[in-house]
Amino acid sequence: AGSDADASVPITWGECKSGYVSECAAIPMPLDHAKPDGETIDFYVARYPAATQPAKRQLWLLPGGPGQAGWVFGKSAAALAAMMPDTDLYMPDHRGTGYSHRLTCPAQDQEGTYGGLNLDPTQVGPCLDALKKKGDFEKLPYFTATQAAADTLAAIAKTRAPGQKVYVWGVSYG
Repeated sequence: AGSDADASVPITWGECKSGYVSECAAIPMPLDHAKPDGETIDFYVARYPAATQPAKRQLWLLPGGPGQAGWVFGKSAAALAAMMPDTDLYMPDHRGTGYSHRLTCPAQDQEGTYGGLNLDPTQVGPCLDALKKKGDFEKLPYFTATQAAADTLAAIAKTRAPGQKVYVWGVSYG
C-alpha cells in the first residue's frame, strides 16, 4: 500500500478520542520514511482550529516523555487558543504512543502511573515477547526520534496553507 503522507491527499478531521480536544485525524505515514511507498502506520493528531479563519499560523505542540502522547496538551489548548485566536493548534501523538500505532503490552503496562501507562523495567522481556506475538517487534527500528520528526514534518506539509507561518514548540523529547 502506498503512503498518503503527501500533501495532495486531504485529511478527514472528525471526533476525537477521550482526552483529546476539538477535532482529530489519523494521518497515514510511512513506517519507514526512506520507503514512502511501503507499509504505513497512523499518525494521530488533535487540532484546535483558530477562532479566526483562515488561520495566519500553525503552532505544533510536541509532547515530551520520551514518548508522551499529545493528549497532555488537552487541558491547556483552550487557554492557548484564546491567547492566539488566529492560530491553529496541533497536538500529535508521537509514533508508538497514544493512537499513533501505540506500542503496548497490555499484560505488562501499569495503570495509574505518570501518563496513564508505564512499563515496569522487570517486564521488558515479557513485553518484547508480547510485541513479537502482535507483529510489532520487527517494526521497533522505525520507532525513533528521526522517524517521529519525519512524521511531524510530513503532517505540517500536509496541513499548511500557502504562506501560513509554522511554529513548533517541543517539550523534552518533542
